[in-house]
Amino acid sequence: MLNQLNLRTQLHRHSFDLENTNQELKSDLKDLYINSAMQIDVSGNRKSVVVHVPYRLRKAYRKIHVRLVRELEKKFSGKESCINRGRGRIRGYRRRNFCGQ
Repeated sequence: MLNQLNLRTQLHRHSFDLENTNQELKSDLKDLYINSAMQIDVSGNRKSVVVHVPYRLRKAYRKIHVRLVRELEKKFSGKESCINRGRGRIRGYRRRNFCGQ
C-alpha cells in the first residue's frame, strides 16, 4: 500500500508527464494543483486512488475530469481513480447579544 507522500509524489510526476506528452491537456493542467491524495480499499480486493483538489479550481477540473481520470487509471494500472473537490468555505453563524442593547 502506498503511503500518502509517495502517492502524491507519483501523482505530481504523472501530471508533469501528461503536461509534456499530451497536447490537449497541457494548457489545462498548467495552473492546476492538488491538495492531497489517498489510496483506499474498495469492495473485493481492489484499490482506488482519491485525489482531493481545491474548491476554487473545481470548474477547471470539471472541464478535464473525464480525460484526467482515464489517464490516471492508465498510469495506476489496476486501480480506479476519483477526483474529489474540497469543501467550500462555510461562514460561521455570528451570535449577537440582543439582550440589554
